Parts: sequence; structure tokens; C-alpha cells
Amino acid sequence: LSSINGEQNEKSKLYINYCEVAIVLRIVELLLECGVSGSSIGIIAPYRDQVDALKKIFAIHHAVEVNTVDQYQGRDKKIIIYSCTLSGESTKISEVEILEDRRRLTVAITRAKHKLIMVGDVNCLNKYTPFRDLVKNMNAMSKVQIKDETLGFSWEMILRHVSEKLK
Repeated sequence: LSSINGEQNEKSKLYINYCEVAIVLRIVELLLECGVSGSSIGIIAPYRDQVDALKKIFAIHHAVEVNTVDQYQGRDKKIIIYSCTLSGESTKISEVEILEDRRRLTVAITRAKHKLIMVGDVNCLNKYTPFRDLVKNMNAMSKVQIKDETLGFSWEMILRHVSEKLK
């Protein structure tokens, strides 16, 4: 995945999740195809590097707003997509500070007027108390696990699509 954007240094790669960028892109494309207005969609991520990657992808969808959690404070949209960003074995102190902050998570999940879509690695997020509490209280029907080559989903296809948009 790091070959998608070779100019990124090692530090910022920790705060960009191209798989989530790809999933968010596909979700937004489907919403737009279904007639949802781009101005009704907001995308939030906790890390500036992820927001920058998402903004680059959504530059053609000017009405889709992409910002950090802090920048969304006091504002809302009909649909919010929250890209949690971290995956795997992330344990840096700055990550813990941001993801352990219950207020930031509250801001993120309360910005949606009608629909909240969270995209994240549940195994990673369960290491952080606010996310663990949220996931624990979610209905099983609210959780979707994405599997490659199932229900028309293909990682290869979706990552190629993002790669082309980032060029």
C-alpha cells in the first residue's frame, strides 16, 4: 500500500490507512449514485494525514466535506462517515491520547443528523476504551465485516481505484 503514495515519509504512513480511504471512497460513490447530495455528506478522521489523503481523493466532489474531528465540532451533516484510520498494532502515545479521548469520539459520532457510518479495524479499536464501549453496545446487525471477493467486493479493484485517484 505504501507504493500508492511513495512521497509519504515513514511517520505519516502510520496515520494514513489507504484501505479505509478506498472503502470511504466506494461508500461515497454509492451514496452519490443513489441520489444523496454531496453537500449532505461529511467525512471525519482523527488524524490530519488521513484527512489530507481523503481530501485529495474527494477534490472532485467539492460538496463532500472532509475534516478532522476537532474541525467538525459544532457542525453536522445528514450523513457522516468516520474513518477511524488505525489498524494493526498501533500503540504510539499520541494515538492513545487521541483515541482514548471520549469527547472526540462523542463529537465525531454526534455530527450525523440521519446516518453514521464508521469504517475501522474493530480488533485495533477495541484497544481504546471509548471505542470498545461503543462497539460493545452496537447491535450485531450494525457491524459489517468486509471479505475479499465476497458480495462483489474486491480489495485489488478498490485499491487500484484509489491509486488512480491519488496520481
